[in-house]
Amino acid sequence: MSSRILFLTGATGLLGGEILRCYLGTPDDIQIRILLHGTAAENQNKFLGLVADADEVTRARFAARAQPVWGDVAQPRLGLNERDYRALVDSVTDIIHSAASIDFALPLDAARAVNYQGAVNLAELARACRNLRAFAHVSTAHVAGRRTGRIAEDELEHRAGFVNAYEQSKYEAEQFLRARMPELPIAVYRSTTIIGDSRSGIVRQFNFFHHAMRLAYHGLVPALPGDPNGPIDFIPVDYAARAIQYLVDQNFQPGTTYHISAEPPRSFTLQELVDVTFDLMISSPAARKKKLDRFPILDPAAFDQLLRNAKNNGQARLSQALVPLSYFMPHLALPKIFDATHTRRDLRGSGLQVPDVRSYYPQVVDYCLRTDWGRRE
Repeated sequence: MSSRILFLTGATGLLGGEILRCYLGTPDDIQIRILLHGTAAENQNKFLGLVADADEVTRARFAARAQPVWGDVAQPRLGLNERDYRALVDSVTDIIHSAASIDFALPLDAARAVNYQGAVNLAELARACRNLRAFAHVSTAHVAGRRTGRIAEDELEHRAGFVNAYEQSKYEAEQFLRARMPELPIAVYRSTTIIGDSRSGIVRQFNFFHHAMRLAYHGLVPALPGDPNGPIDFIPVDYAARAIQYLVDQNFQPGTTYHISAEPPRSFTLQELVDVTFDLMISSPAARKKKLDRFPILDPAAFDQLLRNAKNNGQARLSQALVPLSYFMPHLALPKIFDATHTRRDLRGSGLQVPDVRSYYPQVVDYCLRTDWGRRE
């Protein structure tokens, strides 16, 4: 039996799934227990589907080293039966908690039910584990909410407010866990916006950014609010997962918070993002000579007036398209730099370095266009 057993939540998600692939891509003997929602009878194909698109070696390692645990992160004791819960308590040495609800439109109570309560439930499991070495909590850099400027990794508390319930619920989860760092080996890993794979451009899970790109492609974004010179921090999923795996496996530092971010100059400015996106869409064969109109970047007050005018003038299609964007568009008007001093320090010697977004962004846009945002894979 392996001396280390990893308990992973969120393996069906974008980042959690890539973290799983990272562990399976190494020949070490860490055993993996994967929390999956529901029961085996209800979801018999979900477990095998986690590596359905992987190579033969990865699938073989998965079969040899991974086991499902059926439950619910939002339920007391993770919704597990007594036997499964006791088995985890007796054996788990490492926890990576990446499960979260990333629906920005959820009301706060619903977001808290998963993102806050999930962290509480995992902390209770961590406290009960007899041989716990590491509890890694995957969070978001946007716990900074409506703050602007440079955000340090050690910073959390603020009264700036939040753009959506997702941010607030993740912020509250960090508050809860930070208070428990003296008694549990907790480290927090805050990712910025993940947009795809730096090697292939593949997007396994489309998020708010990809949705905004699609609306722009169809002429349904009249403008964006924000500072044209403000930084927009994107990272690829493969870097984020490998960085977290290394920091947990090779250099775990309890009590530390990390920004998994690009930072300038490896990130776009908002104006550069708009210009590059339109240039790529216009020049793509997948666009089929579609006529694309560039839109301006407006200050927030002017953008809000534009939305009011669309609503008052009966532009129902435009107003309806912009509703989901309203849950994250304020990000663009609240420029931040997510300082990654701890991450750069503790990745030293790993060989890992966040790639410049310009080196892989064209592949991401091409993938979105070729597949019609996942509709023609």
